[in-house]
Amino acid sequence: MQIDCLLDTDVMIDYLRQYSKTIDWIQNQGIIGLPGFVGLELLQGCRNEKEQTLISKQLGKFDIIWPDSSDCEWAYKIYLRYHLINGIEIMDALIASIVKKIQKPFYTFNIKHFETIPDIEVIMPYSKR
Repeated sequence: MQIDCLLDTDVMIDYLRQYSKTIDWIQNQGIIGLPGFVGLELLQGCRNEKEQTLISKQLGKFDIIWPDSSDCEWAYKIYLRYHLINGIEIMDALIASIVKKIQKPFYTFNIKHFETIPDIEVIMPYSKR
């Protein structure tokens, strides 16, 4: 599977809201992957079936990547090490495990939770100003 980068939930929310800056930025990123947990977080925010159907359709435009058992074991160790230090959440540790597996840039505005995790490249995608 050829992936050029991975996106976090916050970037995808901007995309789904059709922010022109986000749309333009995404169009220049090549093949985009989404950790499967990003998709789950987006679906979790749905208030009704119409929103869920729309989100599901939009997610189908991206390559979805899921962890295997070794990724989950790595996420466990990262969570254990960083939860009390920087407040990393369980879902963020699982997302980071996929970023580590793919070894491509991970674009997020949630830099604080990811920047101290070893073996992943975390980048703010664009300025929101």
